[in-house]
Amino acid sequence: MLLLGLSALVLAVSAASETGHPLLFVSDASYPPITYLDRGTPRGVAVDIVQALGRRMHRPIEIRMMPWQEAQDMVLRGEADALFPMSITEARRQTYDFSEPLLDLQFAIFTRASRAGIAGMADLPGLRVGVTSGGLPRQLLQPDPRIRLVIVEEYSAGFQMLKDGRLDAVVADRWVGTYELAERGIDGVKISPEPVANLQGAVAVKRGRAAELAAINAALRQIRADGTLARIIQDWQPKEVLFLTREQVNRWGAVAAFGLLLLLLGVVVTRVIDLRRKVAAHRAAENRINTLNQRLSLATRAAGIGIWDWEVPTNVLIWDDEMHRLFGSKRENFNGAYEAWVRALHPADQERAQAEVQDALRSRKPFHTEFRIIRADGAVRTIKALAEVFVGPDGRPQRMVGVNYDITEQKELEEKFLRAQRLDAIGTLAGGIAHDLNNVLAPILTAVQLLQMDLSPERRARLLETLESSAQRGAGMIRQVLMFVRGVDGDRVRLNPPELVREIEHMIRDTFPRAIVIESAVAADCSPVLGDATQLQQVLLNLCVNARDAMPGGGRLTLIAANVPVDASQAGRYPGARPGPHVLLQVTDTGGGIPPAISARIFDPFFTTKGQGQGTGLGLSTVQAIVKSHGGFVQVDSEPGRGSTFKILLPAAGGETAESAPPASEPPSGALPRGNGELVLIVDDEETIRQVTKNTLEAFGYRVLLAQNGAEAVALFTEHGDVAVVLIDMMMPVMDGSTAILAMHRIRPDAPVIATSGLTSMRDLAASIPGKVKHHLQKPYTAEKLLQTIHQALQS
Repeated sequence: MLLLGLSALVLAVSAASETGHPLLFVSDASYPPITYLDRGTPRGVAVDIVQALGRRMHRPIEIRMMPWQEAQDMVLRGEADALFPMSITEARRQTYDFSEPLLDLQFAIFTRASRAGIAGMADLPGLRVGVTSGGLPRQLLQPDPRIRLVIVEEYSAGFQMLKDGRLDAVVADRWVGTYELAERGIDGVKISPEPVANLQGAVAVKRGRAAELAAINAALRQIRADGTLARIIQDWQPKEVLFLTREQVNRWGAVAAFGLLLLLLGVVVTRVIDLRRKVAAHRAAENRINTLNQRLSLATRAAGIGIWDWEVPTNVLIWDDEMHRLFGSKRENFNGAYEAWVRALHPADQERAQAEVQDALRSRKPFHTEFRIIRADGAVRTIKALAEVFVGPDGRPQRMVGVNYDITEQKELEEKFLRAQRLDAIGTLAGGIAHDLNNVLAPILTAVQLLQMDLSPERRARLLETLESSAQRGAGMIRQVLMFVRGVDGDRVRLNPPELVREIEHMIRDTFPRAIVIESAVAADCSPVLGDATQLQQVLLNLCVNARDAMPGGGRLTLIAANVPVDASQAGRYPGARPGPHVLLQVTDTGGGIPPAISARIFDPFFTTKGQGQGTGLGLSTVQAIVKSHGGFVQVDSEPGRGSTFKILLPAAGGETAESAPPASEPPSGALPRGNGELVLIVDDEETIRQVTKNTLEAFGYRVLLAQNGAEAVALFTEHGDVAVVLIDMMMPVMDGSTAILAMHRIRPDAPVIATSGLTSMRDLAASIPGKVKHHLQKPYTAEKLLQTIHQALQS
């Protein structure tokens, strides 16, 4: 029994070694007649050849069809044994080992029969040439940037575009091209005399698979020797013959058609009257359509609305005349592709706008967005876009049709309105700000008088600390107010909602009556939102000012930031809202509440319950407009005598929780950098600033020159060639900082410049003289910050 078991095991091992594991061959699923799927079954001349190889190899094989790029990836990852048929090129020999040739492949140029002047590849520059995305023709033509390649999903679509005049030529394998033309019944197409390339197709394996390649080559020699290979190729030849003799077939068809017309003459006569009636109806309908098209064209031109149509699979983009007017382009220079629209987008909006297009294609939802463009004349305009996605029978997007119109003036008016409303809100805080500034100035004035007396070192040090803390508090208040009044409208960035709440909380604590208790509750895991920081601050401030006015005798004001979900039923009650994760910004007061009789009107522009001169009635309408522009919505809960709650819900931006940047660490006071006799030019129209800065720098080892305006600074800079760094204020009489910096830059482009200002933001400083200033100091600044910045400028 033991001997019988061992014998069976040996036989099994022997059989397994003869047959081996099934060889997996992969190929392109849409490359007829070479390889393709016919109702789920692999078909084609190359499929028949591989099946014949499997029979000669006495080894099971499996054939799978898929997109060509996916097939290549499977072989390179070792998930498939062989790829067929692949054209042999020197570049591909670096990646694959090839069998002996299976087929002769000729890549030809197909053009319309009526088109003259295209003999070979040298005639293709400037023409629209259709190729598939992953095939060899694209690799052969892509090195010549003058050829306008148009990517088609399948060759059948490319030949239809060629026939319709949307392409000038198609480059394809001759087998594939002639098969598609015959199968689809497309005529009026010819093959140019000069081929793009003559190559050979073979079985490709990953480099190093010598055993499989040797077995394939041995089987290939057998089917070539016994005539199997030639018979397979001959069986697939009729498709090409039919194409090559189509002109003859057309002539024979004309003769046959003439005889058939004679036979059918009686039938035609009886139908002439009916045909004329149908033609008349068709012409009437065509006239109505033309009239409607003319009216539509006039209406869109009058409204400034451009219409566009994008065929997604073929990447053909069609613009009407109004679209070209909006973008400042000329029809003859427009290449009719999606990339032309992308190139016109403002660089800051390109990534977002393209992501929104792809999101619309994936979700099949309407495409609604705004973006900036740079016209051909250099003008920047803001465009509103609305579009719908149309899908084919297979559920994949086929077309995207939409309209564009210019909203630049509308956006400018909105910005002016929001800025005016922001100033109105700041005006309501003026009394509180004046009160707090007086509180800041009082200890400063007192401490200055005390410092003139003979005090102990300890007491003098405490007074200096009081002076510093009061000055820092006053500077912080001024900085906050200036930041809010000036604002930065229009930029949508990832924002940290808790930080927005904390900034508003700090502002109202300094300005609201002490009888109002201010509380806040912010979630540690609060998601970021995509928005305009200044506008969202304006929303919160408007709601806080309304809450303050609702509690003249004092009360409690609560600010909340948290994550909340919004379901479809909730979003459906607010136009433009979408379900999904949202961020809640909530303002609650304990005032008198909103009477039911006026609750429906609170968001109406200019509606107010305040007395004459106490309110504009624009606060809540501004809140609603800003929140809607951010894709959010506002909810109000109020009951007379029990206060009001305003809930702002904004779509969460996704990704990781936004974190506010940690405060920059200040160096220890004992480690302040000292100078080594470097010459510093100080330019400021304030005498006290010049003198204090001069004394500070001289105490730390620097030499100093002083100038009270830009003109004096340029003269001193020219006279003293050893100026190591320039510290200059941006707002001065005679010659301002920007002009002086440009003049000094022409004299010595390498001289470090530190720009200072008490009003202009750092971003504004950089924008006014791009590339000339790398270091900035915001007034008021400390001696520590001054010395650190000068040291950094000298080191750079």
